[in-house]
Amino acid sequence: MRADRDFLFLHKGSDRDREFPNTLPTGFSSTFSPMQYTKLQNVTSFRSQHQHWPHHSVHHPVHRNSEESHTAICDFFTEIASCESPQQALDYFKGLFILKSNQVGKKIEQSLYDLIVLNRKEDFFILLDRCCCILIKQWLVQKQEKYIADLLQLLQNEKQSYKNIHPTRRKLKQWILGFSESLYFQSLQLFSYDNRHESEAETDWKNRYTAYLLMAQSFNPDYPREHRDAAKLLAAKFNKKFKFKLALCLAHSNLPNSSQRTNQNPTRLNLRTLGLIQQILVKRKNMNYRGVANIFLKQTEGSLYKDFKQSFLKYLLFSLKQSKTSAWLHASISNYLESLYPQYNDKVVDGSLLLRICKRSISFLLKPDWDSSSHPFTLLAKCGNYLTLATLLLKIILICPSSYKHLILCTVALIEEYETHPESECQWLIGFLETLRVVLTIANDNHLTIAHE
Repeated sequence: MRADRDFLFLHKGSDRDREFPNTLPTGFSSTFSPMQYTKLQNVTSFRSQHQHWPHHSVHHPVHRNSEESHTAICDFFTEIASCESPQQALDYFKGLFILKSNQVGKKIEQSLYDLIVLNRKEDFFILLDRCCCILIKQWLVQKQEKYIADLLQLLQNEKQSYKNIHPTRRKLKQWILGFSESLYFQSLQLFSYDNRHESEAETDWKNRYTAYLLMAQSFNPDYPREHRDAAKLLAAKFNKKFKFKLALCLAHSNLPNSSQRTNQNPTRLNLRTLGLIQQILVKRKNMNYRGVANIFLKQTEGSLYKDFKQSFLKYLLFSLKQSKTSAWLHASISNYLESLYPQYNDKVVDGSLLLRICKRSISFLLKPDWDSSSHPFTLLAKCGNYLTLATLLLKIILICPSSYKHLILCTVALIEEYETHPESECQWLIGFLETLRVVLTIANDNHLTIAHE
């Protein structure tokens, strides 16, 4: 590591540029895979809740009269999921919610009956989501993922005639049907996504990024705890699988005669691009992003906010090659930071203010303004320079790991905003998402301390 004097972010003369090639070769030929991610009906969407992306949305609590029913039924399925086989657990679920058989016992049946009599349809939807996720999480642990699709199919098939049945039974069937047509069920469908189909030409581009969508669910307090836990577990599984495939691809790319290089590439980036990203993030003996982030935090400790913003700008653009693009980037980010929280200019930057600055900066970078050719995302996407944008985001979460969650939420909001667009119109977004995923994977694999709470 060079001496700290080479990384002075506070000194007026310390902002000379170091040359590191942060441009990506363009050109993506890709086909992606299907799954739609949506929020619960009572949850405000990422995009609409706040102009600068959300922190949390309004929670829909379970009615207190329904709590005992929820507890009894959820405890029952927790025990069943851990003690019985997946097929037996699925049979118990079917017996309670679909067939209304007596195999679950009178106490559990009475708990469900109480919910129906109270007419707590929304609470029933939440209960059904919780029960499904209790089973899903256990099946993920047991590597019995095939039963997830069976569970969801069971709910979708509940469309029989409601004539000549007891009113209570009729209401239950109507609620099951309503659940299968709701946004609750759409969020559950994400768990049945099978990434073995990623390379199939007929699949949707947005579903290559299911791990992002699952992580967003795991961070969202409006989902029940059981749902968040299952989403976190499956997201970790997808990320681990991607990390392994990427490591294998990079290792094989260094072999002179590797005939399966293309088939082993889990990304839509070419091998030259992957090698460049690895070189920039890993093979720097004189500096690394984690070290520079530590130096920046040490030098700006106790700084006033107005001075911190100038240092923050230098930190973000440090190592960026001098060009017209870098000059425009400097001006755009500088103008944004100048207008950000001017009322705090004379306040010492603490952890809370640092988090707010980083979250707002992430929101700014990931909200393209197509009417402005100087906006960072617009500027970098048009020239195919996704690596610069990805490294700017990496630098931010390295000085504030708690902002990682916000990065994922903003990325998901971006995916949701363009998810209905055809792949041919989203190459700029696909290029960025592929690059960001590789950057975060390599950075995390090299202990650059990214928070994954």
